[in-house]
Amino acid sequence: MLALLLAQVGTGVAIALTLRWGSVWYLHTAVPWLRSLAVLDPKIELAALLPPLAKAHALAAFLLLAVAPFSRLVHALAVPVGYLWRAPQVVVWNSRRKAA
Repeated sequence: MLALLLAQVGTGVAIALTLRWGSVWYLHTAVPWLRSLAVLDPKIELAALLPPLAKAHALAAFLLLAVAPFSRLVHALAVPVGYLWRAPQVVVWNSRRKAA
């Protein structure tokens, strides 16, 4: 999982540093491709237009989503909201302290 996270961050930083006009190709190719995935009508021809580094970044993202349920990071999805309204804990010392 850590290797996948490192790959995701590394490819993201590499995209930011090397693909100067990323906002142009991202807006015209990546966004419509991601939308086509969201509406369950994938348009592969849009993904084929992405730079190789962006394809690697997308692959790392999909791998992270595939591996996450089998890792400890799945607990991030189970946010302990009830923790905010629970009764405060009372700390009880079991051993007696010597008077100083």
